[in-house]
Amino acid sequence: NTRGLAVLLNEARQNLPAISLSLLNDSLSKSSQCITEITRILKDLTDFKREEYKFKIRLDIIQNPKFPYDSIHTPAEEISEIKKMFSALQEKIPFYSELINQISEEDFSEEKDALQLKTLELLKVRETKVEKTKESVNTKGAILDTIHILSTLSPTYSLIAEKLSENCKILEGTKNTLMNRIKRFLRKAFNMREKPIIYRFLIEDKQKMTKVPRDVDIAFFISGIERKSHFLGVIGNAASPEYKKIASSAEDAILQFVNKQISDNKETLALLTAADDYFKSTVPPQNRSKIKGLKIDLVTVNNAIVKANKKRAEYVAYIEEINQMKKLGIKDE
Repeated sequence: NTRGLAVLLNEARQNLPAISLSLLNDSLSKSSQCITEITRILKDLTDFKREEYKFKIRLDIIQNPKFPYDSIHTPAEEISEIKKMFSALQEKIPFYSELINQISEEDFSEEKDALQLKTLELLKVRETKVEKTKESVNTKGAILDTIHILSTLSPTYSLIAEKLSENCKILEGTKNTLMNRIKRFLRKAFNMREKPIIYRFLIEDKQKMTKVPRDVDIAFFISGIERKSHFLGVIGNAASPEYKKIASSAEDAILQFVNKQISDNKETLALLTAADDYFKSTVPPQNRSKIKGLKIDLVTVNNAIVKANKKRAEYVAYIEEINQMKKLGIKDE
């Protein structure tokens, strides 16, 4: 295989254009470097396993109380005694004569001091200095991530709009009295526009710990949720012109856009919470089981806003830190 590959590479070199030849030579050079590094690692591992084997012989045999170490004076005598006790090892391992000979040379040869130092040097743990490279922070990417987080609400808002429409039909169905039917008939006969359906929501003011009433045109409100769903879906698509326009803007402009979106979505969340409470409390008891609750959807919206707000806060804190360092004359290198 190696010979065949070498022949193919040699033939390829003769017919390749200059740029392809350069890529081929670069790949071969990198492959050679990888093989050298792999060989080095394997050699280090082999050396370690050899010393591990020798250590086990020393630990289980030579340091055994029954081993007559004091009466041994030559390498050959030590090898002979090791062979006698080798079969008594609890863990059955092969008998490697070469490594046993190294043990005896390290213990009793004339060059034992040098051999022992060589072994210790071989097992020495060397510290490798890793140069820490400071990664540059993509600040624009960080603030754009906030938009991506908010864009995940697109399908949630679409589902909420559907639920609100169904809840509105159920509630209005309970008001389908004879008088209301007559009023609708007369408006249609005289070509008059239908009066908007106004619901009075109680919006929670968390700062004042109170609930503030607000009249809401429910049809306009639902269409607003649908528009918001579509808008978030568009800006969440990196290929859309709208997203590209935002991404090409200055960071200050993007931050202002993000601030507005977070604020708008917080207000929408408060209105949706009030709408959920309104339908559940206003619809007659016999029809309440038909009402579609928004509890899970509201949790999803809240979590996305919290996550986006956290990302925005991290961005603002980092930018403020950089500006402060610049004021102090500290360069961020």
